[in-house]
Amino acid sequence: MTTATVLSSLPKAIVAAAATYQSDTRALVNEAGISAALLDTPGARIPDAAIRRLWARAVAATGDPCLGLVAAQHHVATSFHALGFAWLASRSLGDMLTRLVRYEKVLLNINWAVLEQAEGRTALRLVHRCDEEPAASCRTDNAFATLVYWSRHLAREEVAPAAVEFRHGDHAQRSRYEKMFKSPLTFGAAVDRLWLEGDLLARPLPGRSAALAAEADRIADAYLVGLTDEPTTRRVRELLVDLLPQGEVALEAAAQRLFMSARSLQRHLREEGHNFRSLLDETRRTLAMEYVRDGGHSLAEVAFRLGFSDQSAFTKAFKRWTGSSPASYAANPA
Repeated sequence: MTTATVLSSLPKAIVAAAATYQSDTRALVNEAGISAALLDTPGARIPDAAIRRLWARAVAATGDPCLGLVAAQHHVATSFHALGFAWLASRSLGDMLTRLVRYEKVLLNINWAVLEQAEGRTALRLVHRCDEEPAASCRTDNAFATLVYWSRHLAREEVAPAAVEFRHGDHAQRSRYEKMFKSPLTFGAAVDRLWLEGDLLARPLPGRSAALAAEADRIADAYLVGLTDEPTTRRVRELLVDLLPQGEVALEAAAQRLFMSARSLQRHLREEGHNFRSLLDETRRTLAMEYVRDGGHSLAEVAFRLGFSDQSAFTKAFKRWTGSSPASYAANPA
């Protein structure tokens, strides 16, 4: 069973929010069982159980059950790894929302977000794996408020959701939620869901940049692929994602980039249960299935990003991996 972990830069917003109440944030972090050094280690992971403890202690210390709304104001681009920069360069808010769901595991490594559509609207619905309070309600508030803050920042206008549904109550603080979201609110709902109008999601954003977004996506892809690997395997996977668009990657070239001999690289991989050739094939397969399932890239672009000489070669490999063509797989993903 996968241990739920959170990107280490995310809880820094909880700490920053608690600090505005003059709380002893060092004590909060220690009591939650979190190494303070991890908070400043890029790409590190922290057990989700520790983050839930941090929410509980922060709410107790500040006396604010709506601390999640406050923490949303303290996230910066680097809070979300490469995903934050991909958002900054996204073509539209719809593009941003799709990226959030596609790369959800960068933030929390279990499925926690789903997109739903109805009557010209799209909703982000949160899937809770743990209803432990106050972490669950704080996490919902933080996720929805962060999405709205970023939408307003990217669109450079006062974006308001079409509606917001909360499973939790209003904590006798309904006015704070109304001030934050400026939209119809439902408390005690069956699900946690934030709705946005389709025309708002389709509107081009002022800061859009396809090239920068693609580069940020590449970094996020590499991080995701190596999320559960041991050190050398993770480094090789990340390197492969970087080198594959340049064509077929040789063991010697990868070893040189990692400042070791080919023999030494193979030995390290073997100790971690891998070899370079199988790792190359596995990384290509994982990325190919993700790209095709996501539908955000043409087959020609996917072939290029995975280092194939042409689309035909990619299609042949994809059939070998999945037993079906990319088009068939996209229609009925495994």
